[in-house]
Amino acid sequence: MVVKNDYKEKIQQLLDEAESAQSKRYKITWNSTIDRYVSSLVKTKTILGNSNLTETVAGGTLPKIDSYISQCVNPEFHIAIIGVVKAGKSTLINALLGKNLTSTAVTPETAVLTKFRSGKGKNFVKIKFYTTEDWTELWSSVKENTGSTFFKEYQNLKADNEKDNWLNHKEVYAEFTQESDLKEFIKEWTSSQEPKHYFVKEVEVGLQDFNLPDHVMFVDTPGLNDVVRYRSDVTRRYIDRANAVILCALSKTLNTGDLQAIYSVFANCRYNPQKVYILGTQVDLLNDPDEEWLQLKAQWVRYFEYQDCYGSRELAEHNIYGLSAYLYNSAINFEGLNRKAQRIFENTVFKYVAEEVDDISDTELIKVAKKISKIKDFEKTLFKEIIDKHESLLLEELKARFETIQNDLVEQFIYIKNSQQETLAMADKGLDEVIKQQKMKQEELKLVQQEQKSLENALLEIRVATSERTKALRDKMKALI
Repeated sequence: MVVKNDYKEKIQQLLDEAESAQSKRYKITWNSTIDRYVSSLVKTKTILGNSNLTETVAGGTLPKIDSYISQCVNPEFHIAIIGVVKAGKSTLINALLGKNLTSTAVTPETAVLTKFRSGKGKNFVKIKFYTTEDWTELWSSVKENTGSTFFKEYQNLKADNEKDNWLNHKEVYAEFTQESDLKEFIKEWTSSQEPKHYFVKEVEVGLQDFNLPDHVMFVDTPGLNDVVRYRSDVTRRYIDRANAVILCALSKTLNTGDLQAIYSVFANCRYNPQKVYILGTQVDLLNDPDEEWLQLKAQWVRYFEYQDCYGSRELAEHNIYGLSAYLYNSAINFEGLNRKAQRIFENTVFKYVAEEVDDISDTELIKVAKKISKIKDFEKTLFKEIIDKHESLLLEELKARFETIQNDLVEQFIYIKNSQQETLAMADKGLDEVIKQQKMKQEELKLVQQEQKSLENALLEIRVATSERTKALRDKMKALI
């Protein structure tokens, strides 16, 4: 009985410590319900960490708790921008920003998480660096492919000599009055010619004239097929964290790899498919953009209307857009284009215009280009459905995520309790039998997790294969007709 009381007192002491830590470090002032959720999770983590149960809880649960608490403490609303190979993601970001801040020639070596937000009247850049722990994990994935361009360039630049100067480095912050200086500073920290860029974990850019609410930001992510697995994993985790996802895919050629990447995004957003917008980019490369995109979109809707994607034809049709960021960027920067680039731009616009346009003025040309690019149409939808509602959407999502974490924990605690009861029931059979049963339980849990992962991969492969076969059959039928 004394032991039982001592145990109760220890638990109460832990809860008091957790409550004290929560009130000092994690106090949520912007919403009382979310503050209660965070308090509950902080206490749960404290009990787990002080009762030898941390290793028993499924590996992904604790990082989810940490991510949730972090999101509540810093209630930022993230719109993640993700791209498959050569989908024109950087061009799209420049169009949404209204200025050329991201390089359209970004290489796999310079992929870094970049956030764009309102600077509230000033231009600034924050540079955050990898910790030693981050870098150890990243470098472990780099060594999986020592023939990669990343590894070779890292060696050629002798970047390892710079490593100790930048790992664990404090945040670098700078403000700018001239936009040209802002661009140069961003380039300095992300250029593939600079050894130090390898150790930059995150870049945050604040723009004085960017029309976004304070807590909303666009987030440019490394590719899902990044040459470094660690950075691909960052993007996958970010998909789950993001409050909305803009997914760029080349309109002209949607291949098996693209489909697999898109299906994996839906797997991470399975509870909120409405937050995923798929953009068919570079529509201007089609021979007859308006007509061909209509046909392609109908095909894309068939690919993504299923239950494990959008879940309905209506949502798929609404959330799939075809646009040309190239046309929009060329239009807003027309005066800065050389004559050759202007001619290419003009010829691209003419593909959309049926009537004779030989005498069209530059002003009219720019106006037409902005309209047919569809950038403003998509931007209008994004503001109406996501950005203008970001506060209520964030609150709803945090409540839903808490329930998911809570259910995961309950299921795992039930499993732990049942396992412990079985262990106690066998205690009189001897220590060897108890150890044997514990090992069997651990193997059983691993097997279930492996089977679940295999099932998810199999479903993904079936969906991709089915989509490809459907496309091939349709192409054959067209050829016969």
